[in-house]
Amino acid sequence: MIRLEQCGWFTTLQDHCRSGWQAYGVSLGGAMDLEAFTLANALVLNEMHTATLEITQAPHRFYTDEDLVVAFTGGGLQPHCNGRKLAMNMPHFIAAGNEIVLQAPTEGFRMYMSVMGGFEAYRLFGSCATDLALQAGGYNGRALRKGDLLRDNPDKSHGQE
Repeated sequence: MIRLEQCGWFTTLQDHCRSGWQAYGVSLGGAMDLEAFTLANALVLNEMHTATLEITQAPHRFYTDEDLVVAFTGGGLQPHCNGRKLAMNMPHFIAAGNEIVLQAPTEGFRMYMSVMGGFEAYRLFGSCATDLALQAGGYNGRALRKGDLLRDNPDKSHGQE
């Protein structure tokens, strides 16, 4: 679906949160900016627990291997597709074979990138929020890095298990 050619230092797959497990030492996790996260999913018609990218302010470059509908919310970076500036807080159709670049720091620190149907992500206790301490959830329990391939959610209907 999306190939990462350049990735910042702390980009993870996140969802709303992992509740009900704190008594066992499992953190809530989830998106740091719930308002931006929720808007990103709403713009592409996803439900709240659908996995999105939480991107910390650093340049990124992605290539699309298939058509997708994407939205960017939050702040910290300006998205571009093949050099054309993309507006924040609205959905965009991106055809297969295009380049998405996030660059030129802007106001804010975390950006959310959602795709219609969400990303495939490992779930732990009902949530795909990446937990770096447990090395679980999200993309193999770790931050993303160059060369990773983000696949679309196999259950595009609602982003749940």
